[in-house]
Amino acid sequence: MAIPSTFIDTLTSSVDIVDLVGNYVTLKRAGRDFKANCPLPGHEEKTPSFYVSPGKQIFHCFGCGRGGSAIKFIQIMERLSFPDAVVNLAGRIGLDVPFERGSGPTGQSETLHEINKIAHEYFRQTLLSPAGKDGLAYLRGRGFSAKTIEAHKIGYATPSFDGLIQHLRSKNVDLAMAENLGLINRKQDGRGFFDFFRHRVVFPIIDEYDRVLGFSARVIDNSQPNVGKYINTRETPVFHKGRLVFGFSLARKPMIDAGEVIVVEGQTDVIALHQAGITNVVAPLGTALTKEQVRKLMRTVRDGKIFLCFDGDSAGRKSAAGKLDILIEENAQAFISIMPAGKDPADLASTSEGVREFRKVLEDSESILKTKWKFLSDENLMLDGAERLDDAGRINELLRLISLCADDIKSHSLIQEARSLTNLPEHRLEARLAEIRRKTRVRKPVDEPASAEEGAETDDVHLLTLHQRSKRRTSTGVTLKESSYEHELLSFLVSRPKLIINALKDHQIVPNLIQDPELREIYSKLLEIAADGNNISFACIEEKLAESALSGKLSQLVLASKDRGISEEHTYLKDVADTLKRNRSRELAEALNQTIHSDVANGDVTNEDKDRALRERLELRKQSKLRRGGSVTENNS
Repeated sequence: MAIPSTFIDTLTSSVDIVDLVGNYVTLKRAGRDFKANCPLPGHEEKTPSFYVSPGKQIFHCFGCGRGGSAIKFIQIMERLSFPDAVVNLAGRIGLDVPFERGSGPTGQSETLHEINKIAHEYFRQTLLSPAGKDGLAYLRGRGFSAKTIEAHKIGYATPSFDGLIQHLRSKNVDLAMAENLGLINRKQDGRGFFDFFRHRVVFPIIDEYDRVLGFSARVIDNSQPNVGKYINTRETPVFHKGRLVFGFSLARKPMIDAGEVIVVEGQTDVIALHQAGITNVVAPLGTALTKEQVRKLMRTVRDGKIFLCFDGDSAGRKSAAGKLDILIEENAQAFISIMPAGKDPADLASTSEGVREFRKVLEDSESILKTKWKFLSDENLMLDGAERLDDAGRINELLRLISLCADDIKSHSLIQEARSLTNLPEHRLEARLAEIRRKTRVRKPVDEPASAEEGAETDDVHLLTLHQRSKRRTSTGVTLKESSYEHELLSFLVSRPKLIINALKDHQIVPNLIQDPELREIYSKLLEIAADGNNISFACIEEKLAESALSGKLSQLVLASKDRGISEEHTYLKDVADTLKRNRSRELAEALNQTIHSDVANGDVTNEDKDRALRERLELRKQSKLRRGGSVTENNS
């Protein structure tokens, strides 16, 4: 492995997984653990099935089946490779990753970042060259100073179809990889490439680690028909538009310091406001504001205020209306600002008087619910083409919005606000809200554990769930008692990786003693990993099984593990080894007995064959008796 396992142990022990996950989603106490609606990409739910264990430093979602360590969480949330996730996590707590000699995160992601860097340098150099005079004139015409252009690292792409291609070739860049990054496109006939960004000012999308992930580019001539004002890098292995915001690298510290963020619609709005001294400003890449973007902003401002600024025209109001559901679902402390008609933030940022007016717009921002009610009730603010609702319809739509909030305290606060907006009694609103929620309630996933409240006084809802599931014969035919022993053994070993090799060498627990096929496969994999060396950790196991269908099972096993003192560990291994061997001997003896009776009945064996089989059965009985400390009396009858 490129990163020493000792460092991975240090990293995972230095990170509090509750704090880490808490940056992405609001956690609630559930016994010893914490729970939340699953924040993992691709899983939407309204009933919490996502759990985090501070004692075991593990997360697991019983709905989508994914789980693991803090490193795994970052891998999933940030869509990173294992080495890149280690670098990301280490950077958050100020640790340098000691890559082994000749290694490092030099896989595809680092190569792609390097190609983006080369392209970015080309765009910046072009802007400041004679070939960039059109782009520079556009930026100066927007009022951007040389200092601002440099701070935001803006570049320019000429009208040429191969300017960037020639530069990439001069740097020995693989053009197929540049195509993979969306920098160039392949010609229709398949013979060669052409530049994707042409005759546009180019804004780099830079993350908090100062890496160029992709680009957003704006036309400099609005008169061109059928040409989009902005184009962005398409989805690539390192660029995910729905998870990034423009201006984040420069706005991050001001956002943290202020405890709030201002979200505007365009890149030039961001740059103009930064130049005017309002620096906690970002913009989504495109018109849609995604859940991932909201979560990124919420964790940066530590659940502080989010101000969303929209143009005052119909398109701006429509854009604002489309964001309200997401803001409620994510429990964001958000406020909506509608700009004066005919003006955008960049216009106001150009004068000191305009800056004061912009700040006043922020002061007059209104809550999500009040904004929704205005859009429903005020004819001057209704969206073009929107259905005109009667009083009952408007109230139902307002309550539908509230029903998206999964936080009970926030939901109650929203009901109180709805009471003041609608002049209806709180109890009537709550009754109607409960009815709406009943109609839209999502069934709990099969594997979801009971909540802490539903689980009475239990301290470990996960273990309870495993036991409840094992009260029947498993799908593989393994009985409750056998499955319980095997689950407990694998839970024990996965949570104490350094004892895996002892299970084999000191206690002769071989894979075929495990009857459950899935658990037997996991145990076999654990032995393979442990055979590579002594410095084995859960994170190492996690990495080795990353591509396996069994990876999600690991965190579930750790959550179910029991606490045991060091003095108990080897005693436990001896006891469970004896139990598994007894079970295996009994199974073999029963199978042999059935075979003997079947063959004798069919006349397929001689007396000599029968005597040899009986001796084998007796030997199995002897082994089983000796393990229990008993004696054996020979009886061939």
